[in-house]
Amino acid sequence: MEKACLTTTEIINGREPIYSILRDVEDEWQFFGKDEPNDDKIMVVSIDKIWKLFPDIKLLCDGLEKGFCAYRNDVNSKWLIEKYE
Repeated sequence: MEKACLTTTEIINGREPIYSILRDVEDEWQFFGKDEPNDDKIMVVSIDKIWKLFPDIKLLCDGLEKGFCAYRNDVNSKWLIEKYE
């Protein structure tokens, strides 16, 4: 069974890069842009779709522990990782 995650239509359609990644303590994933998404833009997709569209993100996520998030200020910035509260 494929793992599902939350993201936005803008990210899936290539109109916005991923700026924040959350892996909660229950191993649920979220991939969002710079701003808080509107509910009508949030969608559920297979995490494999994220990996295919953003192979560099997969490498980062492979090391992201449950209960942590990663974020960056722009696409050229280094990813920052911290415990999610």
